Amino acid sequence: MVYDSSQNFPNNRSTLYSKALDILLEKWAAEKRIQRDDIYQGLHTDLEKALLAEIAYKEFEADRLFFKREKITQQITTFLEKILEAPPHLNSKAVLNAIEVQQGILVERAEDIYSFSHLTLQEFLTAQYIADDPDEIEKLVFNHLTDTHWREVFLLVAGLKRSADRLLLQMEKQAQSYLNTPKLWRLIQWADNATAESKGAYKPAAKRAAAVYLARARDLALFRDLALGSARVSDIALNIASDLARALDLALARDLALYIDRDRAFALALVHARDLDLDLAHQFNQVNIFKTVNFNALIGRLEALKTQIPDQNESKEVHHAFVDRLDNIWSDALRINPDLAKLSQKEANALQRYLEANRLIIQCKTAAVLVSRQVWEGIEERMLTVPQNN
Repeated sequence: MVYDSSQNFPNNRSTLYSKALDILLEKWAAEKRIQRDDIYQGLHTDLEKALLAEIAYKEFEADRLFFKREKITQQITTFLEKILEAPPHLNSKAVLNAIEVQQGILVERAEDIYSFSHLTLQEFLTAQYIADDPDEIEKLVFNHLTDTHWREVFLLVAGLKRSADRLLLQMEKQAQSYLNTPKLWRLIQWADNATAESKGAYKPAAKRAAAVYLARARDLALFRDLALGSARVSDIALNIASDLARALDLALARDLALYIDRDRAFALALVHARDLDLDLAHQFNQVNIFKTVNFNALIGRLEALKTQIPDQNESKEVHHAFVDRLDNIWSDALRINPDLAKLSQKEANALQRYLEANRLIIQCKTAAVLVSRQVWEGIEERMLTVPQNN
């Protein structure tokens, strides 16, 4: 529809959806004008967009993609009652019928059960409801910054705003609140100190992201839970940190899940861990993001362990001793306290939320129409650093 109308596609996705919706509504309005349909006399395009946006938002906020006819008609009635210029002849059932039958924006999926014809429509209309209200934007950031269900809404809000500066700054402030323990502050501070003024041709925030990734990889990649018979090794934080690094133009880490084979003996897991260590060391040796780490020496020490990996007949104590040796080798090379990256579950969850939030900030910046250079450079400079009030 958009291409037929303008022979062009807008670069901004929010603009594309907005134009598509406008064309759909205007086309319907034109048909009603020709037919002299009474409902057109009251349900003009701007009013209908506001109505649809309110329905979309309230149902999305309630985590509902499907809703009952009675619920929708009540929402339409309430909306029309509070609109000063809404004509008295409009009624909720006629409006719902027009939207459903004649436009296809709302669809009856089962008897008296409705949804928007596509999730994208509900997400876009939800974003439109939020975009022009500073209080709603603040509520969105506070309640849903790390909620994956709301990710598209954030991106669309960023694209709908004339300037996304305020949105990004609010997201940054909320993200910083997740760094809420001294141990997390020390980990972030270590990453900053370890990478500052290094030779790698990457942005400082990317260097810090990769350093945090590597510190956490050391803790997660050694499969302590697997050694105790657990089937779950949490690599979520690694994936997020790796994605953040890629988003900042630093693609370093492979998905740790490729190295996990939970059905094999722990001895084989140790071989994988040692291979992962070597792989990581070689990759980081090439990108020069650390200021003082001697990765050639580290690689030599890891290579020397080839003949010392305990087999599956050895006791768990021997296996753990080998794991501790790997820990100590990396800690010495990175000049990090071995306990610093060993986070509690609560701290690991907080770090995960922080990294997810920063990743979304970057994605919203890309989706935005306009972000001022000064605001973005400030956000990027502060990203993965300890908040000033700490």
